[in-house]
Formats: sequence, C-alpha cells, structure tokens
Amino acid sequence: GTMPENPALVETIVTTDMAKAIAAAYNVKLIEVLTGFKYIGEQIKFFEQQHTYHYVFGLEESYGCLAGTYARDKDACVAVMMLCEVASWCKKHGKTLWDAMLDMYEKYGYYREGLETKTLKGIDGAAQIQSMMSEYRTNPPKELGGHQVLAVRDYKEDTRKDLSTGEDQILLWRKGDFPCRRGCKACGIERRFVKIKENKKELFSKKQHGLEAQLTIHAVF
Repeated sequence: GTMPENPALVETIVTTDMAKAIAAAYNVKLIEVLTGFKYIGEQIKFFEQQHTYHYVFGLEESYGCLAGTYARDKDACVAVMMLCEVASWCKKHGKTLWDAMLDMYEKYGYYREGLETKTLKGIDGAAQIQSMMSEYRTNPPKELGGHQVLAVRDYKEDTRKDLSTGEDQILLWRKGDFPCRRGCKACGIERRFVKIKENKKELFSKKQHGLEAQLTIHAVF
C-alpha cells in the first residue's frame, strides 16, 4: 500500500528482463531508455515536467540504480542501504539474501545474460561493422541456437518486425528522437540497435558503437 499513484520503473534496453516481470506483478509502468544512467535521470525530469508518472526506481545493466528523485545519477550508498533493509527483512523471516534471490527466480523466472564484444580498428573496421549491422537489418537470422526467431526489434528505425507475418510495428521511439532528444548525434556517436527475440525468452541484441568500431552482442536467457 506504499506505491504512489502512476508509479514507473526505468531501465536501460540491455538490463535484465526480470525487471519487466517484477514491474508487471506490481502494476508499475516500465520504461526503457538507451544505455547510460543519464537517460534514466532524464525520465525523472520528463515525469516532473509532464506530470505523467511517479518515478520509483531506475536500474541499468552494470548494477547502477537509483531510488528516489533527489539525484539524476546512480547512487551506491542508497543501494547499499536498501540491501541492508532487505537483509533485515530476511533475517526477521528466517531467510538469507540467497534464499530471497531464489524466491525471486521461482516467482518471476530464471534469467541468464552474456556479453561478447568484437572490435575492428580504423576506418576499414568501422565500415565492416556498418556492413554487418546493415546485413542484420536486411537479413536477420531465422534461427538462434536451434530456436526459431519470432521477431526483430530495430532501435534505429523504431520498428518491431514479426518474422512469421512480415508485419512491421512502429514503436514509441521515432527516428531521430531518442530519449536524449538528440539521437546521440550531438556527441558524434550514432548508436544502432537490433534486438532479436525467440520463443524461449532468449534475447539477442547487437549494438554498434560508431567511433569505437565495436560490435557488442548481448544475450539474455
């Protein structure tokens, strides 16, 4: 009974899908933003300006999190305080933090993540990665690890393509209007994302870092 009206949880697009399951269980709006905690902080500003949601929590894939709106960046001190509160609750109920974690897995599902980065140097390397990204957009894989790919989500074009029907769905982000309102172009980097989801909740995303000539493969099972 302590949840505010219109609560919202904000996470980056490569953060665990367990957050989605938890948010749904508590009827909390979940909003995804690009990687970088500044985009989570920016959502707090949007909520305050537009009077839409009440921010309750934000988290990113590298363990950073923020509870409350007193800051616009991750806060390790408050994260530790919250963990201590959870540990106190666990002790009161004869549990450990390990027990609580297993309880969450049983309730919300088991998730596993992996990361692999491919770096190619120089202008030629950047061109090769650009070609790879274009190929994934034009000809996405139909199968991953023996499992059928059901859909492809493209963060650059703001679309989700159903591979069984060929239907393209327009999503919330418009081209050139990412949550940072600049598409990352103001800092000289244009990020392109392709996320592929299959029928066993396997998540496979490819992320291009333009200036680094780097391709990151992020998988969640």
